[in-house]
Amino acid sequence: MGYGFTIRGNEFDTLLLSLNISKLLSDLQNDDSGKLIENFNLFLPTLESYTNSIVDRQPGNNDGNAAKSELIANPIYISNINHIIPKGLLELYCFINRKDKEEHISLNSLLNSINDLRKSLNMKYKNKFSVTNNNDTDNSINYNEINSNNYKIGQLNLYNLFIKNLKNLEKKLLKIYRKNLIIKKDLVKKSIEFNEFLNDLEIHDFISNELYFIIWILYIVSPPPPASPESDSFRPDWIIAKFKEYTKTDTAEYEVHDITPVLSKYWGHTEFQIANKVLLENSYLKGSDQEIILIESDIIIQSLEEFL
Repeated sequence: MGYGFTIRGNEFDTLLLSLNISKLLSDLQNDDSGKLIENFNLFLPTLESYTNSIVDRQPGNNDGNAAKSELIANPIYISNINHIIPKGLLELYCFINRKDKEEHISLNSLLNSINDLRKSLNMKYKNKFSVTNNNDTDNSINYNEINSNNYKIGQLNLYNLFIKNLKNLEKKLLKIYRKNLIIKKDLVKKSIEFNEFLNDLEIHDFISNELYFIIWILYIVSPPPPASPESDSFRPDWIIAKFKEYTKTDTAEYEVHDITPVLSKYWGHTEFQIANKVLLENSYLKGSDQEIILIESDIIIQSLEEFL
């Protein structure tokens, strides 16, 4: 486009993405060991990172690899046909989505990052590439319109490829780590005693999916009498460990608003908040129907390269 013309299907088309990470810079600057930068494989490029200069540059690190002395607030990522998901972009989103004390990319942060990156792309590009039709009958050619259409088509193709690659990555992760995930179908199938408990209360058909998970967490951690902690056949240890961990933290922001009176007989207000924190801090919402998927904590992803 910079030369005054475009080529449809140009293999050198690019999609530029810029992020403002100024709020994160202090975390990186305060990382005295530099482990966060290394463990998350952070890559913070500028436009210079993608070009070769014919003149000597000023001394410094222009390859985009993050160094504490040269952290930038607005890294620029370029998507092209050879690198649909730009190097370092998902890693940066994982750093943004990391939980307290996390020093590595986790399965939780990666799945949530795929979601957030997809939302960012849709917000910036979805329905933004309308192509016009040239219906001139006098054979006059509107070169500006043709160039504009070619540019938009190139951007649209990269955007669609980007979204497709993210979807494929998500599918791959869900398949590889299936045993580390919990969906509602798992609870219906495996947590028989819990579902019998809900049926006895006659609320099974009237609660949201969120509340369904919250009640299940409470049931396996603190089962109502006469049930015992071992009464349910499906009690993942990591859920119980997270509940105990969160009892020592502030859970005021994890308010649960749709607690029915019948449930209040079994668990207190604070217990519902803790269970809600377990759910929200260790899950992500899949697809357009926002399916809740619990993700086992502490599953570390050493490198994204094997998945991309």
